[in-house]
Amino acid sequence: MKKSSTKIAPVFIRPLKKPSMAFSTPVDQNKFRPTSRFHRGFQPGKIGDASMRRTRFIFQRLVIPVIITVFLTALAGAGAAAPDNLKALEESARSGNAAAQFKLGQRLLEQNKEARAIDWFQKAAGHGHVEARYKFATALANGNPEAMFLMGLMYKDGNGVDKDRALAIDWLKKAATAGHEKAARVLARQWGINVEVKRKAPTATQEKKTATPDGKKDLRRIKKRAFAGDPQAQFALAERYRTGDGIEKNEAMALKWYQRAARQGQVDAQSIFATALKKQNPEALFLMGLMYRTGDGVIRNIPLAIKWLEKAAAKGHAGSQYTLGSMYENGDGVTKDITRAKKWLRLAADQGHPEAKDALTIIDAENGDADIACRLARKYAAAGDTTKAFAWYLKAAKKGKITAIIKVAESLAHGTGTRKSLAKAARWYRRAAEKDDREGQYRLALALISGRGVKKSLPRAVVWLKKAVAGNYLPARLKLGMMYHDGLGVKQDFTEALRLLRPVAAAGNPRAAVTIAGLYADGLGTAVNHKKARTWYTRAAVAGETEAYYRYGRYLRLGIGGGKDFKGAVRWYSRAAAAGDANAGFELGLMYARGQGVRASAAEAVKLFTQAAKNGNTAARYYLGLACENGDGTRRNLVRARSLYARAAKRGHTSAAFRLGLLSLIGRGQLQDLAAALAYLQKAAVGGETMAAFFLGYMYETGTGVEKDMKKAREYYSRAAKGENLYGIDAINALINR
Repeated sequence: MKKSSTKIAPVFIRPLKKPSMAFSTPVDQNKFRPTSRFHRGFQPGKIGDASMRRTRFIFQRLVIPVIITVFLTALAGAGAAAPDNLKALEESARSGNAAAQFKLGQRLLEQNKEARAIDWFQKAAGHGHVEARYKFATALANGNPEAMFLMGLMYKDGNGVDKDRALAIDWLKKAATAGHEKAARVLARQWGINVEVKRKAPTATQEKKTATPDGKKDLRRIKKRAFAGDPQAQFALAERYRTGDGIEKNEAMALKWYQRAARQGQVDAQSIFATALKKQNPEALFLMGLMYRTGDGVIRNIPLAIKWLEKAAAKGHAGSQYTLGSMYENGDGVTKDITRAKKWLRLAADQGHPEAKDALTIIDAENGDADIACRLARKYAAAGDTTKAFAWYLKAAKKGKITAIIKVAESLAHGTGTRKSLAKAARWYRRAAEKDDREGQYRLALALISGRGVKKSLPRAVVWLKKAVAGNYLPARLKLGMMYHDGLGVKQDFTEALRLLRPVAAAGNPRAAVTIAGLYADGLGTAVNHKKARTWYTRAAVAGETEAYYRYGRYLRLGIGGGKDFKGAVRWYSRAAAAGDANAGFELGLMYARGQGVRASAAEAVKLFTQAAKNGNTAARYYLGLACENGDGTRRNLVRARSLYARAAKRGHTSAAFRLGLLSLIGRGQLQDLAAALAYLQKAAVGGETMAAFFLGYMYETGTGVEKDMKKAREYYSRAAKGENLYGIDAINALINR
C-alpha cells in the first residue's frame, strides 16, 4: 500500500461525539484515554485480544444508534463534493478528496470488491469523513480481515501513528487467522512469522452468485446459517426476500433480516436499513420499536419503543398499531390504558389484522359482553383449545347466558377443558332448567334418571321432562315417550307413548320410528296395522336404525303389510347381519338355502347359519345340524349334528328334539338309545311336532323301547293325524280297519 505524503491520524477510532438522539447507549469516555500524541481515543489491539473484545462490544452496542444518528441527521462529509464519473471519481480520490474516497469505496462495494472498498474507506476516514469512519470502524469491530490487515500495515509503516511492531504483528496475525493471505505473507517476509491461513467463508454476494436457478438447496443452507446467527447469511436472506430470488418477495421480511445482519455489524445491511429509516419506512420504524421494546441487541427502552412504534403506526403500519394496543391493554412497560388500547387495536383491526380483532374481542368480553365471550369460546373450541373455551364459556355463564350455562355443564360432565365433576354439571343444568331452558330441563332430567351427580329420582325427572315437552323439545318427547312405552317411572301406557313419539318420528328420529312401527305391528296402544308398521320400519331403516333393518327385511321377505320383495329382503338382512343381528343372519341363510332373491348356495347358507349360531340363534343351530347330518354345504358330521340338535333342543326347539329322538331311535351317529329316543320324541310331540307323535305311536304299537300299548299308540297316531300328518292319518286308519 502506497504511503501518503502526510501522516493521517486514525480518526476512525477516535471517541465519537455523543449522538444527539436519546436512544444512544451511554459510554464512559474515560475508559478509552489516548495513548499517543496521534490518538484521542483508544488503541485497538494495544492489549491484544482483550482490546479487540472491548472494541467489538462497543460497536455492537453503538453501531446501530450511531448509524441511525448519521443517516437521520445531515450526512456530513469532508472536502469537496465527489464527482459521479468513475474515472474522475478515482482521480479525485487519489488527490485526497475524502468524499470521493468514500464514494469510490461505496462503488467498489457494489461491485463486490470489498477489500479495495475498505482500503478507500480507511483513507476517507483518515481525512475525517464521518460515514467512512463508521464503515471502517464497523468492519474492524466485526473482524473484517481486510480492515485488520490495513490496521497492521498502518502500525507497521507508521501511517498516521507511531510505528509499533507489536501492534502491527497483532493486527496482521488477526487478519491472517481470519483468512487474509497477504497478511500472512507480510508476517513471514517481514518477521519470519508463519501463521496458518483459514479458508474464507463465502460472502453474501458470493452466496447469491452461487445460487441455483430455483435456489431451493442454497436457500435452505442460507436460512439455516441465518437463523444460526451468521450476519452474511442474514444479509443474503434479506436480499432474497427483497428480490424474490427463489422465495416469495417480501419487503417486511427483507427489512427484518437486514436489521438482524446490521446489528451484527454487516456493513451493507447497516447502510440499507439506515436508508430505510431515513426514508421513514414504516416496517423499518416498526422493527426499531420492537428492538427497543424487547431489548434485542440494545438496552430495553420502552419510551423509545413507543416513539418508534407510534411513528410507524402513524403511517398506517398495522403491526405497530397492534403492538401499541397490546402494550396498553396489558400494561407492558406502560400504564394500562384500555381506551388507548382499543384506539390502536381498532386501527389495526380495520386493516384486517387478525390478532387485533381477537384482542378487541377479548377486551369486550372481559368487560362483560357475554355474547362476545361465547363467540371467543367457540373460536377456541374450534381451534382445539378446550381450556380457554371453557374459561370464556364460564365468564358468559356467570353473566346468565343460557347457551354458555349449557356448555359449562357439558364441559364439567365430560371433563372437557376442566376437571370432570358430575355434581357441578348437574348444578349448572339446574340453573338453566330454572331459567326455563328446555335443554337444561332435559339434561337435568337425564341426570335424575341416571343418578349421575345428583340423587336419583324418576318422579322428579318426569316433572322436568314434561316441562321440556310443553316447550316441544323433541329429545324430551322421545325420552318421556320411551318411559311410557317401557313403564319406567310412570305407569306403562302405549297410547301415551304413541302420542309422544309420533311427532318425533315425523321429524326423522329413527328410534321413535322403529318404536311406533312395533306398536302398530303388535297392536299396542292402537289397532294392528301392518301397513303403517311397514311404513315406519321403512323410514327407520332408511334413517339408519339397525333394529329396523331386520324387521323391515322380514316384512319384505314374508310380504307383511305389502308385497314380497326377496331382493330387498336380502339387502336389509345383509345390513342387519353385518351389524351383528343373529336373527337376520339366520333368515338370510334360509334365503340362500332356498334361493330366494339370490342364487341358491348351501355353502353360503352354512356360513350364515354358523355365524348366527355363534351369536346365539337357536334355529340356526338346528339348520346347521341338518346340514351336518346330510352333508349339505359342509362335510357330513353326525356327531356334530347331534351336538347342535342337543343344544337347540335344550333351548326348546321341538324340531331339533325330534331329530335327536329319531337319531337315537335308529342308532344313527351313535348306538341305539331307545330311552333317549322316547324322551326326545315326547318333548317334541308336546311342542307340536307331528312326526314325533307318529314315531311315538309306532313305538307303543310295536313295543319298541316301551311296553306294547295300543291305547297309547292310537292316542299318538290320532295326535299326528290331527296335525294333518299323512303318516299319522294312514296309521290311525289302519288301526280302525284292523
